[in-house]
Amino acid sequence: MNNEKMIVALPLLEYKMRAITETSNENVIRGPKEAFVEDLPTNLTMIRRRIKTEKLSVETFHFGSLTKTRVSIVYIRGVCTEELLKEVKDRLSRIDIDGVLGTSYLESYLEDVPFSPFPQLQNTERPDVVVGALLEGRIAIFADGTPVPIIAPVTLFMLLQSTEDYYQRFIYATWARWLRLIFYVCFPFAPFLLSCSHKFSS
Repeated sequence: MNNEKMIVALPLLEYKMRAITETSNENVIRGPKEAFVEDLPTNLTMIRRRIKTEKLSVETFHFGSLTKTRVSIVYIRGVCTEELLKEVKDRLSRIDIDGVLGTSYLESYLEDVPFSPFPQLQNTERPDVVVGALLEGRIAIFADGTPVPIIAPVTLFMLLQSTEDYYQRFIYATWARWLRLIFYVCFPFAPFLLSCSHKFSS
C-alpha cells in the first residue's frame, strides 16, 4: 500500500443556498406553497418527487464559454413528441455566448420571433406548474443559478390559465378560463362598449 501512486479526490465542496420558501408572485389558496430555488439539483429533485416514473428524462448541457452554466431540459418520454425534443435541442445547439446567468439568456435563441412583444415561452417559479406542463407533453428548461425555468412551447390558451385552475373542479376551472378569454377578446373594444352603454342608458 505504501507504493501506491494513486490519489482519491472526493467532492467535499458545499455551497450556501437559499432555503425553499413560498412563492412570491404565483400564490394560490389551494395547492403547494413551495417555489424553486437557485440550486439546479434541488429544483430537479422537486420535479422527481412529483413524477415518480422512469420515463422522466433529464438531459444536462453546459452553456457559456466562461461561465460553463449547467442547463437541464426535462421531459417525459412517450408524452413529449420527438419533433418537439429535436427542435429544442437544435435551437440550444446554436447558442455560442460567453456567459449564461439564467434562463432569460436562452429565451431569444428558443423563440420563433425574438422581437415579438408577445410571450412565446412560459416562465414560472412553481414546481406544480412545471409538472402540469410536462404531463401535457411540453419541455421545461432549467439553468443553474436561477429559480425561474422556462416552458416550451406556449399558446394563448396556456397563458390564460391560472395556477389555481389545477386545484379547482373542472367546471369552475373551465368557466374561469372561458371568462378570461372573453375579457381578453373584448378588452380592445371596452371603450366602444362603454360609450354605447352610456348612450343607451341616457
